[in-house]
Amino acid sequence: MTTFERHSMVKGQLQGIETSLKIKFGAEGLELMPELKEVRDPYLLEDVLHKIETAETLAQVRRFWTRRRKPKAEPSE
Repeated sequence: MTTFERHSMVKGQLQGIETSLKIKFGAEGLELMPELKEVRDPYLLEDVLHKIETAETLAQVRRFWTRRRKPKAEPSE
């Protein structure tokens, strides 16, 4: 996948996630968008989009992607 394709995929998924959050959770759901915009893994974003369908709370949605994200490597001293 090229960088352009990945960027386009992420952009489209974020638009879908934003719409889904707004429909399901209203304005409160949109509060997750700044955090989600930091995610650059298109496959994780696709999973988040599907999770919104079954999630009952915003906490469940947030927990889903924060658990699945790879932790940043700690700087070695």
